[in-house]
Amino acid sequence: HQLDKKVRVCSVKYHGPVLLELYNILSSFKRKPRQRMRARLDLKTAAKNMLYSILASYSFICFFLYAVLLVCAAVLLCPVYVICYLAEKCSRIEIPFITKFKNYYLTAIPRHLRNDELVLGIMTAARRYELSRMIDFVNKSPVDYWYIPSVFWKETKDITKKKITIVPDLVYAEFSHLYYTDPVMVWTGNNIDKLLETDMQIACYSNYVAERHLVQLRNIMPEKISVIPHALLDLSKHLSQGLTADEILKNFLRTNGAVLPQWKYLKDFPLADGNFLIYTSQFRFHKNIFFLLHVLNTLIKREHVNIKLVLTCSNYAPVMSLMHELNLERDVLLLPQVPESVLAALNAKAVLSVNPSLFEGGFPFTFGEAYSVGAPSVMADIPVTREYVDGALAEKMLFDPYNKEDAVSKIKWALQNRQELLELEKSLFDRFGKRSWGDVAEEYLAAMQATPPEKKKNGKRKAWKR
Repeated sequence: HQLDKKVRVCSVKYHGPVLLELYNILSSFKRKPRQRMRARLDLKTAAKNMLYSILASYSFICFFLYAVLLVCAAVLLCPVYVICYLAEKCSRIEIPFITKFKNYYLTAIPRHLRNDELVLGIMTAARRYELSRMIDFVNKSPVDYWYIPSVFWKETKDITKKKITIVPDLVYAEFSHLYYTDPVMVWTGNNIDKLLETDMQIACYSNYVAERHLVQLRNIMPEKISVIPHALLDLSKHLSQGLTADEILKNFLRTNGAVLPQWKYLKDFPLADGNFLIYTSQFRFHKNIFFLLHVLNTLIKREHVNIKLVLTCSNYAPVMSLMHELNLERDVLLLPQVPESVLAALNAKAVLSVNPSLFEGGFPFTFGEAYSVGAPSVMADIPVTREYVDGALAEKMLFDPYNKEDAVSKIKWALQNRQELLELEKSLFDRFGKRSWGDVAEEYLAAMQATPPEKKKNGKRKAWKR
């Protein structure tokens, strides 16, 4: 059965929170970097939540009224601050009221507002208002089945239509030692865990995530989980539209090169010659990019392999730090946020795709992206790759992501036996090629159809308009 090709698009007149609209306007102007001013407010929980609500307001009138009130309050407090400051500087006598006011109300931003928690608080308030509007829209819509691509939205438990929620992985639970200090990941993990406590139908991309993350780590009932693997990401279409890979790369560097972090080096670099490895991924701790840099360092300096490495991560600051430490500034090429056509060209020109990731929610997309344009792959020997790769192919294609020498050996062999590796991987590529994205959509629809609809709650609760 094929899905009905007719799609109904529903839209509503919308603008984002006022703070976001103002940021978008101001970001169009080039501003000089300025040092952060040390804040002089110590807010209690109630005041903090009030501030979040103000900054996340959807009403222009309310937002500017709040802003005027805050400015007036700040003006009134200025004389008090001056008195406190002068009393501290000019007198050794401590006045209890002034000391308490200074130490409690006029200190720097407290610990609970550091590490981006102020941003997270504003985002949470805006998110709460927006999701309440979205869920109300969903429940009133004529659409019967809903695919929820994000497990971050715990509010989707209130959707009464048939639905399925995608849980790609719970990487923060698998690698808690890497992410427990990241406030954004902790906040995200808390939202996910609250949603998983509810009774809902879940889909994930691999048996490992279903069994390890959902059943073992979060006690989800197996009958509530559908494993629906990805289809192949084929990039070859970009190289059959008139431009060759060489032309795509040259056009990209000519039109966008000036914004690249290594432009002075890349503008004269023969990227189209293709003597490089490629790893297409964002920087995350479990993506194992630091490990890959050490592997590259060994290949170049000990094994005397003439090779470069292309990375596409946009959050590359930690990577550049290690590049400098290992003296790899001319061996690692940073090409962040490239469009899909350039990604296709890079994979087509690469001698080898390398994926050292310690964990993936499904079989790595990098394999199909590379092979579809003629590049073989080597990748980490992790549970999700073992669901598809075994035997002789695993011996040649997979390496221990914790063992630098094993990775060096497998990459060096692949570079010397590139054509043999391509032939070995053909059966794997053909296996994925038999599965289309239409098949994936059919499986999601079948999972939703098997899900009983949520019972409607008695009574209605109206959300405040802001």
